[in-house]
Amino acid sequence: MKLKTRFNVLALIAMVSLGLLMFSSLIIREFDIRRESLKHEVSAAVASSRTWPAMFYYNEREPMLEELASLLRRFEMLDFVITTDTAGELIAKKSTSGAPVISSRRGSQDELGVIIAERKRGATNDNDNAGLLNSSEPLIVISVPVTTTVNPLTRELAPSAFAQANFLVQKKSSRFVIGYVEAGVTERDLWVAMTPFAIQWGLISAGLVLVAFLIVRSSANSIGKPLEQLGRIADQISNGEVPNQIRLNYGRKDEIADIAGVLNGVIMGVHKLKSQMDVDKSLLSLKVDAQQKKLSAAEEEVNQTRNRLKRVANIDPVTQLPNRRLILEQLDMLIRIASREQRHIGVLLIDIANLGKINDTLSHDVGDHVLREIANRLTETVRRSDVVSYDDTPKDVSRVSHDEFFVLLHGIKSVEDAEQAGRRILEVLTEPVTVGDQQILPMLFMGIAIAPDHGVTGENLLRAADIAANDSRLNNIRGPNLYDQSMDQKGSDRFQLEVDLGRADFDKELELHYQPQIDIESGEIIGAEALIRWNHPTRGLIPPFQFIPIAEETGMIVDMGDWILVQALRDFQMLKSDGHPVPKISVNVSALQLTTAFVDKVEAAVKSTGIDPKSLELELTESLLVEDLDKVLVLLNRLHNDIGVRLSVDDFGTGYSSLAYLAQFPLDELKVDRSFVIAMEKDENSAKVTGAIIAIGRELGLDIVAEGVDNPEQLRQLREFGAKVIQGFYFSKPLPLRELQRFIEYKPFREQLASIGKNA
Repeated sequence: MKLKTRFNVLALIAMVSLGLLMFSSLIIREFDIRRESLKHEVSAAVASSRTWPAMFYYNEREPMLEELASLLRRFEMLDFVITTDTAGELIAKKSTSGAPVISSRRGSQDELGVIIAERKRGATNDNDNAGLLNSSEPLIVISVPVTTTVNPLTRELAPSAFAQANFLVQKKSSRFVIGYVEAGVTERDLWVAMTPFAIQWGLISAGLVLVAFLIVRSSANSIGKPLEQLGRIADQISNGEVPNQIRLNYGRKDEIADIAGVLNGVIMGVHKLKSQMDVDKSLLSLKVDAQQKKLSAAEEEVNQTRNRLKRVANIDPVTQLPNRRLILEQLDMLIRIASREQRHIGVLLIDIANLGKINDTLSHDVGDHVLREIANRLTETVRRSDVVSYDDTPKDVSRVSHDEFFVLLHGIKSVEDAEQAGRRILEVLTEPVTVGDQQILPMLFMGIAIAPDHGVTGENLLRAADIAANDSRLNNIRGPNLYDQSMDQKGSDRFQLEVDLGRADFDKELELHYQPQIDIESGEIIGAEALIRWNHPTRGLIPPFQFIPIAEETGMIVDMGDWILVQALRDFQMLKSDGHPVPKISVNVSALQLTTAFVDKVEAAVKSTGIDPKSLELELTESLLVEDLDKVLVLLNRLHNDIGVRLSVDDFGTGYSSLAYLAQFPLDELKVDRSFVIAMEKDENSAKVTGAIIAIGRELGLDIVAEGVDNPEQLRQLREFGAKVIQGFYFSKPLPLRELQRFIEYKPFREQLASIGKNA
C-alpha cells in the first residue's frame, strides 16, 4: 500500500473516531441538561401550587388526584405521579396506561431539594404499592417535598386557621415536610424526545468530519506524490539506471524539496561518471588485452600440466605398463580393423591368484616387486614373439586390474596359435620371483578369448578372457584356458560372487574396517577411512577388489553404499560414546550412488545421528567428476554447502579430470593415489608428478592426504613435498572397530614418528 493511501486511511479513521467521540459527548450532555430541566420544571410546578400543604394536612385524596392529573397533562413526558406521606405510605396515584409506579426513598425532613434516583428492573418495596413496582426499563424518579410552617402533629385546625398559619411566614420559623409529590419518566422516553436533536447534530458532525478529511487528503497528496516520484528515482539509481532530474512544483521550499535537491546532485554526478567511464573504456580494453595475454600463458601452462597428468593416468605407476582404460581404447580400434580385414584378434588375461596373500603376509612392497617382475617378463616375452607383437614396443601388454595382466595377440590364424603363445608366456611367468632371500612362486591362471568369436567390443572380449581365467581358478587349470560360452552357464567365480552378493545379508556378512589417517606434524589421528569387508558364509573373507566391481556393474553398490554410510555413522557415534572419538570419518562414494536420493539419505542420516556434518567426509573418485559436470556440481554443492559435509577426491591423477573442473567443485581434500606413492621411489618422473599433485592441491586450498604409505622412505619424501596427513600400512592396516579403539587409545605410531624425526 502506498504511503499516501496509508496516510488517507489513517486520517479517515482518526476523523471518524473524533466525530463519533464529539457526537456522543454532545448527546450525553444534552441528555443531562434535559433531565435537570425536567427536574426543575416539575419542582417549580409543585412549589407554585399553594393547595398541596392543605391537601396533605387534611388528607384530601380527590383534590390530590385532580392535581396529579393536571401535572400529567402539563408534562406529557411523565409516566406517573404519586403522593406519599412522610412515612412513605401511598396516598394517591396517577399514571399513563401501563406505566410502572415506584416510590423513592427520601432523605431527612430538612431536605428541601429534589431527590432523583434511578430504579432498575425488579425493584420491590414493602409499602402498599409493592404491586406497582415492576419495571422493565430504567426510570428517572423526581421526588418533591411539600413543606408547611404548621406542625402536622398538631391537633387538626380549621381550614381558615390552617391557611392563615401556613402563609404567615416569620423570619425564623421552622418548616415541616408534610408529604411528597413524586413523578417518574423512563430513560427511553427522554432519549426518544431527543431524536430530532440527535439527527441534527449527527448531520453536522458528519459534515465536519468530511470537510476535515478532504483537507487532510489534500495535504497528503501534496506530500505523497512527490515522495512517490522520489522513490521511483531512487529505485532507478539503485538498479543502475540514469534517470532525469526531478522537477517539483515551483516555489516549494520544504524537506521534500531538500531531498529532491540532493537526488538531483546525485543524478548529475552519475551523468558525469558515465561520461568519464565511456572515456576510460578504451583504456580499460587495452589493459584487458594485456591481461588476456598473461591468462593465455597461464592456460597454456595448465594445459601442459594436464597433458602430463593425462599421460601419467594412462600408465600403471607400479609396472609402467598401459592401464585398463588405454588398452580398451586401443582394443576397440584393433577389433574394428581386424573385422574389416577378416582377421582374428586374441587376448590373454593372466590372473595372479596369490597376490592378495603376498600383500597381506609379506607387505605391499613385496607384492609390488612381484608385479614389476612379472611385467618385465611379459614385456621381454612379447618382444621375442612375432605372434604377439609387431614391433619392439610393449604396448600390447597392460595391467588391467589389481592382480591381472593383459596381452594382445596379433596375427593368429587358429586357436592353437593363441594357446601356444599362452603356454610360452606361462612358462616364463611361473618361474619363482626372488625378493631378498625369499623365493616367491606366483600362482597364475590364464584365460584366452578371440574376436570376433567371443566378443566384438574390447570390454566384451576382456570380460570373456576374465571369465576363462576365473574358470581356470575354480577348476585349478594351470595352462591356458580358452573361453567357452558354457562357462557362463556353469557359473564362473565372478558370476557366483554376483549371485552370492545379491543374496547377502549386509548386517550379518558385511563389516567395516577403518584405516587411520595420521597428522605427522601434530602426531594426532585426524580421521579414519571406512573400508568394506565381505565375510562370505562359505568362502570366508573376500577382498574388496573382487566384489566391489561386481557391485558397481550390477548396481548393488547403491544399497551397499547406503549401508556403509549408516554403519559408519553408527560406529562414529560409538567411538565418541566410548571415549575414543576421531575428528572425522571418511566414506567412499561410487559414481552410481551420487544421485538426489543419495543426497537426501546423507541429510537424513546426519540429522538423525545429530553429528557435526563436518565430521563426515565423502570420498569421490576422480572419474565421477567428469561424467555430467552440471548435474554433479549441483549435487556436490548441496552436500557441501547446504548439508555441510566434507568432500574429498580419491585416486586423483588416475583419471581424466581437468584442473579447471577441479577448481569448480566445492572440495575440501585431495588424496594422492597409492600408485603414485609407490612409483615415486624408483621413478623420478613419478616423484615429480606426485609433488606436482600435492602442490596443485595446496594452491587450491585443499587438505592433502597421501595413501598407501608403506615405508619410512615414502613418508620422508612425501613430507618434503608438503604432505602432512598420511594413511597406509606403515602406520596401520585397516582395523576392525574394537582394534581401532585400542589404536586410538595407545597411539603406537608415535614411536615411528619419533624415529623418523631423529633420522630426518
